[in-house]
Amino acid sequence: MQDNASIYRVYTVQAWFALYGITQITNWPAYFPDLNLIKHIWWHLKTRTYEMFPEVAVDKSETEHARQRLESCIQAAWDTLDKGLFNNLYASMPARMKAYIAAGGWHKNIKIIQ
Repeated sequence: MQDNASIYRVYTVQAWFALYGITQITNWPAYFPDLNLIKHIWWHLKTRTYEMFPEVAVDKSETEHARQRLESCIQAAWDTLDKGLFNNLYASMPARMKAYIAAGGWHKNIKIIQ
């Protein structure tokens, strides 16, 4: 799932979605992190990576070695994420949708689970 940001509505992206049979929710908000569970997972992954490997946060080099190091650090951090996080985020979706509807479809920072 992606949000409905304009970058996903360009022709090449739409053609790719069609080619691979990816169904889109067309009335999804353009930016709504409360409903995009992947954004929450990315936040946890980034936080864990920087906690475990603080040097990665300051390394701005763009060498292949730096890319490989970052990839291995992210993989190591991913392996430590509590799998209950995914279940909890998924289980929170009905409450997130209700809050979105109650807010009249407007952005509402839902603090159900971080």
